Amino acid sequence: MMTNHKYSMKTVLHLTILLLSIIFYASCEKIDFAADEQNDTSGGSSSSAKSLIIKASTADEASMPLPVTLYAFDSNGKCKAQTTIKDGINREDYSFSLVRGKYTIAALHTPASYPSQTSVTDVNALVNMPSDDYAKEAMYLGMSEVNLTSNNQVAEVMMKIQQAKVNISLEDVPADVDDVAVTISSPYTKITLDANLSDAKDVTIPLTKNGDKWTTGEFFIFPTSASTTTFAFKLKQTDGNQAFYSYTYNGNLNAATPYNISGKYTENYDDNEQTLYTKVSIDSWNSEVNKSFTFGPGAGVGNSDEIVVSDFPGDGEIWNGHVVALADMIDETSCNIMLVSLEEWTDVPSAFSTTNGTLAIQKSEEYKENDIVGWRMPDSYEVQVLRNVYCPENYEYNLAILNSRITECNGTPIMLKDENNKNVRYLADEGKTAFSFVKSSTTATAGATVKYHLRLVRNIILKKK
Repeated sequence: MMTNHKYSMKTVLHLTILLLSIIFYASCEKIDFAADEQNDTSGGSSSSAKSLIIKASTADEASMPLPVTLYAFDSNGKCKAQTTIKDGINREDYSFSLVRGKYTIAALHTPASYPSQTSVTDVNALVNMPSDDYAKEAMYLGMSEVNLTSNNQVAEVMMKIQQAKVNISLEDVPADVDDVAVTISSPYTKITLDANLSDAKDVTIPLTKNGDKWTTGEFFIFPTSASTTTFAFKLKQTDGNQAFYSYTYNGNLNAATPYNISGKYTENYDDNEQTLYTKVSIDSWNSEVNKSFTFGPGAGVGNSDEIVVSDFPGDGEIWNGHVVALADMIDETSCNIMLVSLEEWTDVPSAFSTTNGTLAIQKSEEYKENDIVGWRMPDSYEVQVLRNVYCPENYEYNLAILNSRITECNGTPIMLKDENNKNVRYLADEGKTAFSFVKSSTTATAGATVKYHLRLVRNIILKKK
């Protein structure tokens, strides 16, 4: 979703494979040849080891994040060697002695504030955030697949920041407020050495007063787990009273992306209504996004992410001429609904198509249903939820009810099978993956030459009067 920042957010480790006469044994186990590896086609002895010499460099040498720990995992994910680059580059200090075979090389940088990686036995080892589940410094992680068959091979590991960089500020906060905190909905808090995220939970960050603003300062969190991200603010007054406000960003927070969240507190003395106005700007490798929101009796729909209502709809119900696929309560006064488009497209190529790979995105951007725009394809997390709720094997009648609502609104029903009795597959993740509502199906990378169905979704936050 986002391009080009003035500072480098990537680090490249160039791994050069050379033959040495000595064998370096790191803290993991020794590697032996398998029974079918006795003929060394590189011309060396089948029992000889190849030494992996690491040369670390970046586009900006001054930004090299040290220390960097390097791991070698075999094809079964078992750790076979590891070493750490602390400071400076000394090739004899940073080498692996490995027999030929396929390996995953992982390069990890965690600042001192993170829990240390004391024992790594396989690629599923977890890297945890600091105890408060956010950090003031970024971690870097990169991987490279290496097929070690001959001497003088070169492998590259691109180390990337694995977190979103966030900075939140509030202005015009009342003078009697002496404590402010923000809770961000469900970022992940753990990552494996092969970059799988887990353990999503709400994370709370305190704000401190800085002149006439309350700010968090710069901090880092793992990507958020849902398709929308709620920032819930708690303002505590000197008399002990508390006020709560929230803003929901219609998207998740992505890794290696800076988010600047600025809010302005205002009061409408005519009706004593208090409103927190929030502006979100995102500036990184992707294009900048600016959003603002208001809520109240006069708020319209259009491209808004938040609307005031008297009652909340449920799953499979009609709301203002639209069909609600999912309705999730945020709190007693807020509900996140996912609308499903009444229109469906067929024969749509994936994002990997060489002839028309942008068609699905184009359809999403152009689609307007009644007065609502801003539609998109579901992401992988949403696909799991949709399949769980509407798969006939799980709930026999849910999809039939949803389709009846779609038909009632003059839309095209969702399909399970095509005319050849094959599973109908829909595009997701900006056209990069495809899924079916059949329980036994999986979400897989979309093919470059296959045509798919397209059904769009739209999230809106409803607030009770």
